[in-house]
Amino acid sequence: MRRKQRKRDRRQAEQHAGYHDARKARRVALQAARNNDAAATREAILLWANETLGAGASRGLTALARHLDDKDAAVVLELDRSLYGRDRADWDGTAMVGVLRRLDQPGALAARKNAAKLPALLPG
Repeated sequence: MRRKQRKRDRRQAEQHAGYHDARKARRVALQAARNNDAAATREAILLWANETLGAGASRGLTALARHLDDKDAAVVLELDRSLYGRDRADWDGTAMVGVLRRLDQPGALAARKNAAKLPALLPG
C-alpha cells in the first residue's frame, strides 16, 4: 500500500515540476520576444515545447510548427529563418508574443491537435 502511495506522490510531484518548468520557460520566452532576442526566444520556446508537448516537438522550431495552426506556425518559422536563413535580418518579437499568449489559453493546443487529426470530409 505504501509503495503505491509513494509512486502516486512521485508522479504528482513530477507533473507539478513539469508544469512549473513550462510556465517558467513561457515567461522567459515572452520576455525574450519582447526584447527581440531571437536566440533566447528559440531556446525558451523549445524548452516550453518539451515540457508541454513532449520531446518530439522540441527537436526544433519546424517540429514545433507542426503542432500549431498556419498563422502561428508562420511566426515560429519566421523566427527560425531569422536565425538560420540566408537573409538574416533583425527579428521583431511582437508577433511571437501574440503566439505565446494564444498558446497559453486553456485547451489551445488540444483543439489544434484534434483539428489536425480530422480527416477531410470531401477528398479531392
